[in-house]
Parts: sequence; C-alpha cells; structure tokens
Amino acid sequence: MLSLFSMESLAREASMGVLKDLMHGLITLMLDSRVEDIEDGQQLIRSVNLLVVRVLEKSDQSNILSALLVLLQDSLISTAGSPMFSELVMKVRLVHFVGVYAC
Repeated sequence: MLSLFSMESLAREASMGVLKDLMHGLITLMLDSRVEDIEDGQQLIRSVNLLVVRVLEKSDQSNILSALLVLLQDSLISTAGSPMFSELVMKVRLVHFVGVYAC
C-alpha cells in the first residue's frame, strides 16, 4: 500500500469513496486495542501512521479533504461511534491542513 501511494500519479486516481474507506480502516486499526497485544504492535502503528501521512500527501487534495470530512460527519452522527475515532479523524485532518498550508 505504501508503494502504491508513493506513485503520485496512481495515488491521485483514488476516489473520495476509496480514500474514505481506506482512512476509516487505517484509523480503526490504530485504535484497535488488540494491536498492543501483538509482539510488533508499536511497529505496526508506526507503519500505519506513515501510510496515513503518505496518503495525505500524495492523494488528490479535494478527494482526501472530502473523505476526511465525511468520515468526521459520519462518526459524529453515529450513536455507536467512538469519541476516540472522531478525535483521531480531527487530528488527521489537522495534520493534513498544516501540511498543505505549510508549503
């Protein structure tokens, strides 16, 4: 996955729906308490963080912004949603915002 998002031309082809599903899966994985129980859990979290940053950097900016906003909206509307999920989506969005406008 990291290699795919290293190729900017391919990464920019990811639709908003694909990016939403991908980011949902990555954020859910980072919040999964079972990851801490595996031997290389911390390394896995670092790898997922690296992938999140790569997706933020290389994806079409309109699509990734839309995906993050829909994820945040869905998590806030859902009664079963985790407050930690919403918080992490906001943090990812902030990292994206700072990265885009820092250039």
